[in-house]
Amino acid sequence: MYNIHTHTFTLDAVPDRFLPFGLVRLLAKPRLSRRMVRWLRCLIPWSDMDVFDRYAAFLSTGSATRQSDIFLKLREQYPPDTKFVVLPMDMEYMGAGKVRQPYWNQVAELEQLHGNFPNQVIPFVAADPRRPDIVQHVKRCIEAHGFRGVKIYPPLGYAPYCRVLLQVFDFCQAAGVPVIAHCSRGGVYSRTMSRDECLQRTMPTNWAGVLRSFPQLKLCLAHFGGDAEFRKYTEARDSWTLDILELMQQYENVYADVSYVAANEWSHDTIKDLCSDPVTRDRVLFGTDYYMVQAAQKSEADYRFRLLQVLGPEAFARIADINPKRYLGEPD
Repeated sequence: MYNIHTHTFTLDAVPDRFLPFGLVRLLAKPRLSRRMVRWLRCLIPWSDMDVFDRYAAFLSTGSATRQSDIFLKLREQYPPDTKFVVLPMDMEYMGAGKVRQPYWNQVAELEQLHGNFPNQVIPFVAADPRRPDIVQHVKRCIEAHGFRGVKIYPPLGYAPYCRVLLQVFDFCQAAGVPVIAHCSRGGVYSRTMSRDECLQRTMPTNWAGVLRSFPQLKLCLAHFGGDAEFRKYTEARDSWTLDILELMQQYENVYADVSYVAANEWSHDTIKDLCSDPVTRDRVLFGTDYYMVQAAQKSEADYRFRLLQVLGPEAFARIADINPKRYLGEPD
């Protein structure tokens, strides 16, 4: 099976003002991080779904010294032949201060992780259009270093239709390289603009013009619009999820993953319906957003098995095996 949406970056890749009071640098030290996790969990001990537990889960994993440590925690919760798409985060331009580990080092470490687990780690490269020579960097990673796809994160402060990214998409369409884009109201935001401005850059309708120019681009809109928008869709209201479905109707290579949103059991019946719809059944992808999803689930295994129980083995195999292979361009 495949998990199409995971992360292994450490707190060293997070800007020092991402959290207030210098907490990022303090929590990057494992000994201090363990103490902070215990403190956070003691604040509201009767709940494992509150904001403190979310920070605790994030810090407990992110404070690892190496990406391989985070990956091994993920890997042990899956069958031994599972493959994982690993998505880096380039947060150096979000206006939240410096990062201890430059983005280039994060990429090099991810390449090494792929080298250590070549049959399981499928690395993508982050493409922030503000980074110098990003088009050449993407091509180099794909053509010479074993990377398989491109990650776009618009709420960090850029729109998918900017000139530099159009050059990236031109390359991706020609080479059959898949793109995955953050498409949720949640997540990380630029500190150089308002949240509303960040959301304007994240809306799925921004991709309409891109897809008109590159109609064969393999594009996954992650999180299916996110929790709030997916809830609106289940209530038959206008939503980002509905906008994504309209793009899927128009373009055969538009996909969406259920990472994070599937952590909510109320979403499972709607996901099941999408897995049987003739338009979407071949383009729904399984993902969890590890290690972010620890905020909402006890474990990856729990996330997986609860979704499997609702979908059944045939539909689950489609979103966790058949569809990811098509999206990644792997033989069936």
